[in-house]
Amino acid sequence: MMAGLYDHWYPPEAELKEERVTSCTIITTDVNQQLGWLHDRMPAVIEPSDVDAWLDAEKYPFESPEVQKILSPYNGSLHLYEVGDVVNSIRNNNPECLLPLASFRLEAKPQTLAPTRGSTLLLHKHYTKRSSPGTSHHCCESISLFLTP
Repeated sequence: MMAGLYDHWYPPEAELKEERVTSCTIITTDVNQQLGWLHDRMPAVIEPSDVDAWLDAEKYPFESPEVQKILSPYNGSLHLYEVGDVVNSIRNNNPECLLPLASFRLEAKPQTLAPTRGSTLLLHKHYTKRSSPGTSHHCCESISLFLTP
């Protein structure tokens, strides 16, 4: 499982409770040896035994060895495989997104999948894009490899 954060917040110009924004991010760390060929960052991986350390900030402060272990490059082995570009559209929230590329080509039903735009990227990236002075919005790019511990 990947480490992440989420928040509910109101933009400074919000006047109504309905304008609440829910946002999330995937926490990244330095790349491990297995993924170094691909990118210089990777998602922080949480082992099932480390979930409490990630979720209980009172018992495990940020500086604790348990949390710092999660924020370090993952030492375990990851199973990597290429997936289809169907992952490039958030409208495709279905099992076909997890199929290895060869299986996807054989099994996917293209008529049930939303079209994708742009090129496939190899890792998840978050960044802030400034559209005009004083205005910015958060963006993210898709994953084209599915990682499992």
